[in-house]
Amino acid sequence: MMTVLAFRTELVQVLWNFMKQCNENKKWPSLPEQLSYLPGDVPGWLLPLAVFCPVYKYMLMLVGNEEFYEQEKPLSLKDVRCLIVILRQALWHLLWVNPVSHSNSVKLVKNTSPYNGNPVESIKQRVSLVASELLSQLQDWNNRQQFAPPSDFHADFQAIIDGTKANDIMKQAPFLVPFTTRVKIFNSQLLAIRQRQGSHGVFTRNRFRIRRDHILEDAYNQMSALSEEDLRGLIRVSFINEFGVEEAGIDGGGIFKDFMENITRAAFDVQYGLFKETSDHLLYPNPGSGMIHEQHLQFFHFLGTLLAK
Repeated sequence: MMTVLAFRTELVQVLWNFMKQCNENKKWPSLPEQLSYLPGDVPGWLLPLAVFCPVYKYMLMLVGNEEFYEQEKPLSLKDVRCLIVILRQALWHLLWVNPVSHSNSVKLVKNTSPYNGNPVESIKQRVSLVASELLSQLQDWNNRQQFAPPSDFHADFQAIIDGTKANDIMKQAPFLVPFTTRVKIFNSQLLAIRQRQGSHGVFTRNRFRIRRDHILEDAYNQMSALSEEDLRGLIRVSFINEFGVEEAGIDGGGIFKDFMENITRAAFDVQYGLFKETSDHLLYPNPGSGMIHEQHLQFFHFLGTLLAK
C-alpha cells in the first residue's frame, strides 16, 4: 500500500503543493468545515501532515543520494527546507505550546476511529510521532551532505527548558533543541539526580573481575543487568591477566578509564564483527553482525550503555 501511495500516485506532490501554498499564505483551512466532529481550534495542518509524513518518509527510504541531492527528487532541496520549517513548527506546537495528553495516548493511537474517544488527541499523537520521525530522517540526510543550516531544525526559544514537556521533547524530538542547550539540560538533570541520591546515602558500588582477552564478553555478562542506579554509581574493575591472576592495583578511577578505553577499542574493532569500515575509515554497524554474534543486538545495546556511562 505504501509503495502504491508513494510511487504510483501523485499524493506526495499534491499534498506538498497544498501545504506549501498554505504555509506561504500563512493560512490553513479550517478542518471543522469538512469534518464536523472536530472542534474549531484544530490546526489545519494536522490531517495533511498525518498523511504526508509517513508516505514521504517511505519514499526517502528508497531514493538514492543522486536522486535526493542532484536530481532533487521527489522534492527540491528548497522545498525540503520549507518542509523542515513546517515540521519544526508543528512539532513545537504539539510538544511544547499545546502538548498532547499522555494519559490516553496509547489507547488513542490504537483507536483511530474519529467517533470514539477523543479524535483530536489521537490525531495529534499520530502527527507528533510521524512528524518527528520524518524530521529526524531529514536531519540524517542533512548530516550526510548539508543542504540546510543546522539552525533550521531548532525551535525558536531562549530559556533553558525543564520539566515534563522538556523531557518529552528530548526523547521524541531532540533535534529541536540546540546541542549546547541539550548539554545544559542533561547536566541539570544529573545534578537533580545526585541531589536526590545524596539524601539516601552513597551510590551503590559494584566490583567486577574482567579478563583482558575476553573484555567485551565478561563485561556484558556481568554488567548488562545493572540498574540505572547502579550505572550512575561507582563501578570498580579489576583485570585478570592471561594466567588467571588478578592484576595489582586499586581502582581509583584510572583502572576504570583503562577498562573503558579497552572495551570500546575491542567493540569497535572491525575484526570483532560488530562494525565495518568505509573506504575513508569511518565505521558503521555491520549488517551481518548477527551471523558472527548470536547476541549482536544485545551487544549493541550494551555498548550504547557503556558510552552513556
